[in-house]
Amino acid sequence: MSNYVDIRSSIADIIGLANNIKVSGEQLDSTMTTAMSTITNLEGGPETFPRDEFTDAFLEHYHKSVEASDGNSLPANDAIKASAPELGKAMVALGDFVTNAMWSYSAGDDGNAGDIAGSTSV
Repeated sequence: MSNYVDIRSSIADIIGLANNIKVSGEQLDSTMTTAMSTITNLEGGPETFPRDEFTDAFLEHYHKSVEASDGNSLPANDAIKASAPELGKAMVALGDFVTNAMWSYSAGDDGNAGDIAGSTSV
């Protein structure tokens, strides 16, 4: 088992892609936060869920207790609202992680190239 990295494009390309993931994550986080707030506001209105046999059956599942992403039990609708924005945050974290990893890789690679160049000129 080898323990090396084989990058087939440039580090700059990878950092650019990581930055795109981060920016998309920030946008998704903002969009989802706004959407979840809108849903919360709409849930309270009687016109959203008029009482009838279909709505009553739906609401049983909508408010059923489920495990949320943080491990706590919440009504299903609240668990979704709490978890949905987390995808954007995860994308931001992934973008940052890849960017930092590529900068570290680049620094290590540059240092090793300098060591090799120095040892061959002796």
